[in-house]
Amino acid sequence: MELAGQDVIPTLRPYQVELRDRLTQAAADGHRRLLCQSWMGSGKTVLASRIAVDAVKNGKNVLWLVHRRELVFQADAELRAAGGDPAIMISGDPYDSSKSLIVASIQTLYAWCIRRKKEDHPPANLVITDECHHATASTYVAIHELYPDAILLGLTATPMSKSGKGLASHYDIIVPGPPIKTLLDDGYLVPIDYRVPSIPDLAKIKVSAGDFSAQESEKALDRPELVGDIVSNWTRFAANQPTLVFSSGISHSRNIVSEFKKIGADFRHIDAKTPKSERDEALSLFKSGKISGLSNVGIYTEGTDIPCAAALIFARPTMSECLYLQTVGRIMRTFPGKEKAILLDHAGVVYTHGKIEEERNFYLTHNAEKPVEIRKRIIKRKKLSIICKQCDTYYEPKERKSMVCPSCGYTPEINGKPMSSVQGWLTSLTAKDKESEYNARKKIFYKLKNYATLNGYKPGWAACRFKSKFGSWPPWHWWH
Repeated sequence: MELAGQDVIPTLRPYQVELRDRLTQAAADGHRRLLCQSWMGSGKTVLASRIAVDAVKNGKNVLWLVHRRELVFQADAELRAAGGDPAIMISGDPYDSSKSLIVASIQTLYAWCIRRKKEDHPPANLVITDECHHATASTYVAIHELYPDAILLGLTATPMSKSGKGLASHYDIIVPGPPIKTLLDDGYLVPIDYRVPSIPDLAKIKVSAGDFSAQESEKALDRPELVGDIVSNWTRFAANQPTLVFSSGISHSRNIVSEFKKIGADFRHIDAKTPKSERDEALSLFKSGKISGLSNVGIYTEGTDIPCAAALIFARPTMSECLYLQTVGRIMRTFPGKEKAILLDHAGVVYTHGKIEEERNFYLTHNAEKPVEIRKRIIKRKKLSIICKQCDTYYEPKERKSMVCPSCGYTPEINGKPMSSVQGWLTSLTAKDKESEYNARKKIFYKLKNYATLNGYKPGWAACRFKSKFGSWPPWHWWH
């Protein structure tokens, strides 16, 4: 079975045409479970809609799966723009089972066709799963098992579960789109200006299921001084920019909205329990520019197309690379008059995961990082990056090959002198590291000496234990 027709569709971008052809070739080579990896805003829905419509024209049945209500109607609109005539399967709306092209809510299909057996599952030769990094969930697995003979096509920018595990149990091959740097260089995405005005103390927040505890994160960040800092820095860096806020919890989000309203900025709170009519109204007002921002709790982290959004306030910490990349991707879509986007990091996520444009390699067998490994990476990135004292811009001198702040031109100082040389700065860091390591080892040796004295051990015991730990003898002058 072919995934696409042979004629080049003019509306597709060159890289989309190439990606479509590689997906078609992978299917022709015998792969039945394909994962299309392409970055947020690169047009995965546009590409997949062309593939779906072509398959229907070739006499095939196509099922398109999504996990959020907004995405059902977003996919429906894109498929119609591509010449398709889909039916939608979602609670509260009429469903026409006679159509060859169905856009279904994962939750509705599971409830109707598996749990309650109210409907027969739609026939499908091709099953397209949007945001397929959720494929590890039991509902996705159960639905995919209904289609053992179909081609499964997964779409995602981040082919890993929230915990960081690869998807080898669900897909056979990754067919990647262009690197994010290429999309930025070619103008298909807008660059991000990273600002880190403040970072909360995350050291005491417990880690649960591979990420910071949601309850403890909200407790740590939902404090009046921190909420006020969010608003004051927005007025400083992103005033009047259409803004998305990603909060740590419902109370935190409501308090942020309340603080914004004190300065006359109209922000709205959205969470999973917000009534559909209220959610739709808030999103419509935001897209039309009638309100300043949306503060949400896990609603607009992925998939939703809001290209007007030009600023993002990250106010929830996360160890999940998948969640971080998906969230930041909300502000990278192009829009008239939008030359760049701004990320205000109030949760230390840039230290945790780096800039989104960093080169990243994805594998189906990707292993989840342990929290201790993530914390080590945070320490390393803090050491090799700078937050400008003048404008709070985050940048990495070694990557830029310059010490000068890319936003305001300020050159950082060390001991009162401008540090203009990147190599000189790196050398000073190395010297500090050596000094810190020297002092740490000296402290350990003195503890060993004291322990030996208290227990009546021979004088050489402490030195032997030190050598066993570090591979070298302690300096002679430490012994006296």
